[in-house]
Amino acid sequence: MGLGISSNSKNKIHSVELPENISIGPALTGLANAYLTKLTAGKRVLLVRGLRSYESMIGAVFGLKTIELVVSRPPALDEALELAENISRTYRRAIKAIVSIGGGSVIDMGKVLGKQLEIPTVSIPTTLSHDGIASPRASLTSRAGPVSQESKVPRAVFVDLQVAASSPHRLIASGFGDTIAKRTAVLDWKLAAERGIEEYGDYSGALAELSASHVLSAVKEIASGQIFGLRVLAEALVNSGIAMAIAGSSRPASGSEHLFAHAVQIISPGKGLHGELCGLGTIMMSELHGIDWEMIRDSLAEVGAPTKATQLGLSPDEVIEALLLAPKIRDRYTILSQGLSRAEAEALARKTGVI
Repeated sequence: MGLGISSNSKNKIHSVELPENISIGPALTGLANAYLTKLTAGKRVLLVRGLRSYESMIGAVFGLKTIELVVSRPPALDEALELAENISRTYRRAIKAIVSIGGGSVIDMGKVLGKQLEIPTVSIPTTLSHDGIASPRASLTSRAGPVSQESKVPRAVFVDLQVAASSPHRLIASGFGDTIAKRTAVLDWKLAAERGIEEYGDYSGALAELSASHVLSAVKEIASGQIFGLRVLAEALVNSGIAMAIAGSSRPASGSEHLFAHAVQIISPGKGLHGELCGLGTIMMSELHGIDWEMIRDSLAEVGAPTKATQLGLSPDEVIEALLLAPKIRDRYTILSQGLSRAEAEALARKTGVI
């Protein structure tokens, strides 16, 4: 679905691509299969899947002609682009749609391929670990570290809550961490607008803030894995992606806390899930922004997400180095752009209990 939205201050028009279908609930296999059957109209579908996680939703492609692509690790940007070129050369006219069934890496690969091949994508996540379910961005790797790549907004999204409930709780806690990060991301965006560096989007900013507030109001239900709590988390993750689509960037969802997470991934690859690192970052950035960091910390702890670096095998030095590296990760103004000395970085991490 395309929307034309006018910006009041500069009277410019930008096109917003949003999913035409978002389904969240239990037992969605049949619904997803009916949608894909109609969408593909007898032509082939490129099935992007993980090693095992897709099995719980394999019924979604029952009866369809599939070409399978297995994603076993976080995709690299150069590999994804090369793969898209190879698929385009070999199968482009035969493939009607891309359906991604699995975790974050699978969903991101499907969206990147959809963008490169310019064909519809359908996201069927089997976990609630990240906010890329419906977003126009994909997290990939490169020689320089993590990279955010423009991708295809899914034509449709099916989030089966029974499947999500059977995934490891750590993944759910990671999704919670990625969602409350919107609190500080939006504050960073507002800060950049106050400095005259870029324009703030009221609607997309409010939608991102709502996602964070939504999950913070259901901490107990998310912590205990109740279907209601998972529905709240799924809705928040999808809404976060929609906020990015409306903004035309990742600004509503990614700020200083994400830069910290990316810095850790560069300094200490493999230590912590993305959402877990964002949660740690949000604790510290909340203190810098002057909001209730203790509430953020306690909410993360209740859900089962790490609140201390040692829980992820990170040393104090690695956390401090990540805080110093974070503002250099990309050209994005955040509260870290004002500069922290090594002593200030250590004091921040110690005050908030991260180290």
